[in-house]
Amino acid sequence: MGNLRVFISFWLWFAGAMLLNQLALAIILYFSLLNPATQSIAGVLTGLSEAIHEIKTAEGPEGLNRFQEKISYIPNIALSRANPEAQSESTLYPGLNLVKKNIENLSNQKLEVFLLDNRSTSLRIYESQDPSISLEYKLLGKPMVLPVLLWSIAAHILISAIAAYWIATRVTTPIQNLAHQARQLADRDDAVTIEVQQNAPPELKSLAATLNDMRHSLDQVVSDREQLLAMITHDLRTPLSRLSIGLELIKSTAPKPADALLSDVEEMGSLINQFIELSKLNHEVDEPWQTGSLNDFVDAIVAKYHRSGVDIFVDLPSARIFTDFKPLALTRVIYNLIDNAIRHGTGNIRISLLKVGLQIELRVSNDIAPNKQQQSGLIEAFMTAGSKQFSGTGLGLKIIQQFTRVHDADLTVSIEGNTIIHLLRFHSTQI
Repeated sequence: MGNLRVFISFWLWFAGAMLLNQLALAIILYFSLLNPATQSIAGVLTGLSEAIHEIKTAEGPEGLNRFQEKISYIPNIALSRANPEAQSESTLYPGLNLVKKNIENLSNQKLEVFLLDNRSTSLRIYESQDPSISLEYKLLGKPMVLPVLLWSIAAHILISAIAAYWIATRVTTPIQNLAHQARQLADRDDAVTIEVQQNAPPELKSLAATLNDMRHSLDQVVSDREQLLAMITHDLRTPLSRLSIGLELIKSTAPKPADALLSDVEEMGSLINQFIELSKLNHEVDEPWQTGSLNDFVDAIVAKYHRSGVDIFVDLPSARIFTDFKPLALTRVIYNLIDNAIRHGTGNIRISLLKVGLQIELRVSNDIAPNKQQQSGLIEAFMTAGSKQFSGTGLGLKIIQQFTRVHDADLTVSIEGNTIIHLLRFHSTQI
């Protein structure tokens, strides 16, 4: 659509400029060539006509014969004393029409124009007096004023359309390519640099280089942040381990305070583990795609929970669903959904897999308490990570959101009756 608008604007500009040029040329030709030429032709024919009248009056037919012999050697002019052959007047072109009007105004005589053949046109002054006289002036070449003008306009329109299309594509194509790569630079983590064509304008090359430098700087900032986060969390693990051991030693003398402190230590350890997971986030997002069966992938994850004593009912289709996915990232998403169902559910967990058209639906559900207020708190806690009733930093939700976005998926949490349902819907076969 952008190319079309640019093409139309350029074409209108070119066509308008060329039509104005044609109009200016027509005006110049009229005043500098056509009008003076018609005046000259009119003067010649009028002078000859007056000479014929004088000779015919003074000398009679013999004088006309001598005059006819004299002018027989003049090119393009013929004097005939016989009645001219009956001919129909030709269709006048703009130039001949102007010649005819000028001659008629100067000579006060009726002028007829005949197309003798495809190569010549005759301007004839015919007098019906006795003896009959016709004076002809032959124009070599068929007058092509109007056809040439029309063909010239058509050629100018065609040339302007080609020029406008070439300029429009040359201007808009590099910009569109740059915009597309810039969107990829913002949306995709595996996008490295923006590349422009060698014949692109210098301004676009400079803009692409600036965007590449900006992306490199942002990647460096993210990398430094992840390294700092990983070092801090690892350094915090050692004092927490010593604190946990010390609390275990004094637990026999002060069990209640020790248990409270141990609970706080475990919570801090959980937070540290989540920060470590966050530091690994980009690594798992950037992992390569793998083609495999989602049925087998889900079965392998469920088997790990079964070995830990967690009962999960699986409902998988008989036909395997093969697709592309990132194993570490998708494993992390399913782990989070199952853990959330275990944490807030009261019954057995159920996992189902279904393919609907080009979409794939992974459903993780569990029974919950019938308390309506608690049910609404579950959804708010999971989707916003802001509820005080359910502790956490919200990093688990951030990780899930990042991985679902990479896999072109949507995650929704709903409650049907006393069942909480986590629905992961992938929008394409490449998830």
